This record gives sequence, structure tokens and C-alpha cells, in this order.
Amino acid sequence: MTHYSELKIDNYFHIDRLGSKDINKVVGVGYGAYDTSGVNKWNITLESVTDKLQTEVLISDSEYLENYGIYPIELTEELILKYGFEKCESDVAVFYSKLSKNISGENYHRIINKDPMSYTDYAYGMTFRYLHQFQQYLFLTNQEAYKITEIII
Repeated sequence: MTHYSELKIDNYFHIDRLGSKDINKVVGVGYGAYDTSGVNKWNITLESVTDKLQTEVLISDSEYLENYGIYPIELTEELILKYGFEKCESDVAVFYSKLSKNISGENYHRIINKDPMSYTDYAYGMTFRYLHQFQQYLFLTNQEAYKITEIII
């Protein structure tokens, strides 16, 4: 289950609309209000990438996005390859490599290992299974996370 605290601006999620999963981008996350029972609510705003239709949800700390028809997008090999990683295989593992620059401008190879249910960058100690987690990984490791927009659509 996905907690609202995992949301960041520009993350992508599916919204289930009448059985079809529409890709939406998070465009707002903020304090909402207290509901009539005094429960604190958070305001989440998502925008469809196809028709720009906005969806607003008020969600409490104890609720999950899936309760509102909002689902994380499964990270796939296709998305990783589209982002510029190359697939490498050995006798014991599958991993993805991308030549990157560190904060000092030096080149190095970023390595993502394929685990049974997720992907892991052991150098950063980060594991991700969904696209929004991959976006946060790219942002935190000084990559061009904004280019995900070109890939997802």
C-alpha cells in the first residue's frame, strides 16, 4: 500500500477511472484541513497527462492512495532502458548500467541490480519497485529526473 508521504511533485501514478488506468502527475501536495470528525487531512492534486483533467483527494494519515483509486506504476525493464540504462547479464545476475557524472563532474557507471521483486542500487542503498520511487532515486542521486516525462508519455 502507498502512503501519501511517498508523493513528491512530478511523480507519476495511475488513477483508475471507470476501469481504465490513466497516467497522472502529482502537481500538488499540501495540508488540507480537518474533517468533521477532527481528523487531519492532506490535499493531493494529480493531473492527467492526456487530458489535463485534475483530480483532488483529501486523505488522512491512516489512509492509503489505493483507497482512492490511485495506484503506483510498476517499474519495468522497458522504462529503465528508455531512461538510458543498458542491460548487462552475467551467469549470476542481471543488472543495468549507465555512464553518469558525479557532483564533481567525474564519469562513473551507475549500476542497478535486478532483484526478484524490485531494483536496487547498492552503492546508494536504495531499492525501488515503482516509477515514483525510481524518480526519487534519480533526483537524490543527482540525475536528470525531469526527463522521465519524455519517457512515460
